[in-house]
Amino acid sequence: MKKNYLSIAIIISMVLMLTGCTSHKSLQQESKTGGAAETLTTDNDESDVNVTIKDISYDDFIEMRMEDKMQYDDYAIIVENDALTYEQRQRLLWGDEQINLTAKSFYPDFEIGWARVDGKLCRTFTNKEYNITVSETYNWDENKTVWISNPDKTVQVDVHDIFCENMKGYVWEERLFMMDVTGDGVKEIIIRNDVNDFMSFPSNVTIINPYTLEEIKFDKDSYDQYIENNMTVKYNRGSKDNLIQYEVSSQNGDRLAGEVEVNDVTPYEGWSYETDSPLSDYVVIKDNKIYVYDILTFVDKNMQCYYFGIAQIELRYDKNTNSMVPSGEISLSKYSDETLYELDESKRIYDENWTWNKDNILSY
Repeated sequence: MKKNYLSIAIIISMVLMLTGCTSHKSLQQESKTGGAAETLTTDNDESDVNVTIKDISYDDFIEMRMEDKMQYDDYAIIVENDALTYEQRQRLLWGDEQINLTAKSFYPDFEIGWARVDGKLCRTFTNKEYNITVSETYNWDENKTVWISNPDKTVQVDVHDIFCENMKGYVWEERLFMMDVTGDGVKEIIIRNDVNDFMSFPSNVTIINPYTLEEIKFDKDSYDQYIENNMTVKYNRGSKDNLIQYEVSSQNGDRLAGEVEVNDVTPYEGWSYETDSPLSDYVVIKDNKIYVYDILTFVDKNMQCYYFGIAQIELRYDKNTNSMVPSGEISLSKYSDETLYELDESKRIYDENWTWNKDNILSY
């Protein structure tokens, strides 16, 4: 099955577009009633816009930003205005789509809100069961870390923007939820951070003990290496020049064999088995267990990928090292688009909160 990286280029272009700046000339806020700020007039080199603050949300800011009607500096001045009511600032920080629809899927065990943390205005995620608050600044230039607090302590964790434009239909979302993955009866704080690294986006997982706020070691590279060390891949030219014949076996005797059809532009000699190709790694967290999947891939010099198999290993918690370690044997299966879609669903969040229908339209 042919794959390419056009989607990565699109996402990178979107990030560059969102973080770019136009020159700022003036910003005025007025209060007609003497209470909450009500009107905004912004004037930049490209265009003018006049809005009513009580009717603007983060979604509106993004739309105006894309149309060069408002700059990030303008947005910062608005959202930092202490004349805003709690609800006005909530809409400016989160947007109506997250407040009314997506937050319950992206952060199912947390209530969203805002607060000032060490003087910085932050979006907050609060879990009442464990009395946990996760905070991150709204500033795009500063949100590469979050603060996690319980009644006893606060720790800083590098995860890079949990909020991350979580909008319906967006492909690479962030996740924050609670699940007992260590088997001790206590739900851990789990952050899925998919945009941290474009070359291995499904694999970034942070696990925090809610009482000690210690991070449980999750070393994805070591799990990949474990799979490679306990699996053998052999391949040769197939019955035709654009067919690659393969045979995969694991240490427990599991075996996978067949042929994969690649394009007929690149000769057989131009193809290689890639042990850690982009988009080939998946981490699935569901039913209190963590699974690591490697999508076995042939890659040519133009970075065209053809998937042919899936290797899976389950992880377990090792108390002595406070880490997740491989458990059991590697299982092998043939690749299919249907299986990949199932992994896409599960890697993001609980199955019951996320579905992917036949038209690839997200529903909640």
